[in-house]
Amino acid sequence: MQRRVGAVRARRLALRLQQLRVVDTVADMATLTARIHALAGELTGPIVLDLDAACRVLLEPATDERAGGGVDWSDVRQVVIISITHRD
Repeated sequence: MQRRVGAVRARRLALRLQQLRVVDTVADMATLTARIHALAGELTGPIVLDLDAACRVLLEPATDERAGGGVDWSDVRQVVIISITHRD
């Protein structure tokens, strides 16, 4: 991973993954970092965990948690990483 995104981002990713392991729900990540938010527009559904201004991790619930078309992230306890994107 370090080769793909660089040493600093690889450390940030490792930190974010560790934080995901210790929180009860994905919504609890907001108390650890302000860099978590839902996507808008065509990509509604996944949630984004920003590593920095140019790199982000897209997450979705590991199970279908959608109620009424949306996801209540305070109920989500497991996620799947959809992608790690960066633009440099």
